[in-house]
Amino acid sequence: MSRWGPEGPPDEAYERVTDPERFGVLHGVARALVADLERRFAVRTEQVAGGVRLVPDGGGTPLEVELTPFPGVRLRYGRSGGGAFPLCGCDACDEDPQEVAEQLREAVEDVVGGRYAEELACEPGKATVTTRTPGSTGCSSYDEEEAEPYGPPGLRWQHAWPAWPARGS
Repeated sequence: MSRWGPEGPPDEAYERVTDPERFGVLHGVARALVADLERRFAVRTEQVAGGVRLVPDGGGTPLEVELTPFPGVRLRYGRSGGGAFPLCGCDACDEDPQEVAEQLREAVEDVVGGRYAEELACEPGKATVTTRTPGSTGCSSYDEEEAEPYGPPGLRWQHAWPAWPARGS
């Protein structure tokens, strides 16, 4: 049970972030993860706005790690995958920075370990993207305007991203 008890958080807690700096630890965790990935895997690193993009040699999905001003971390990978750490940060959600750091580590390990897959289905006026890791499945639908970048109606694809190649292999 959360600290809010059975009644849940008060409405105003959803609009309040009392101590965003508690998530500052995530920037250090992300930097350490990037350094570890560069050491363990055959990747090249590209600077991007707010962070870095790690591109594995010979397979695997690129991984973009952005340090956000909140402070937090945003990951992008595959064609449409990604996540925000923390997911929200408001007082009502009451996310624990250490738990969020572990979720960040798990997300990165799923990507580099080849445990991330995507599926796209384009229909007239709609696109549906499904993402999968061992711990979660996400599904997003996009209307006609939002669906256009994904491709023409009838386009379908599935892709299970391979594991990143180890350095020296």
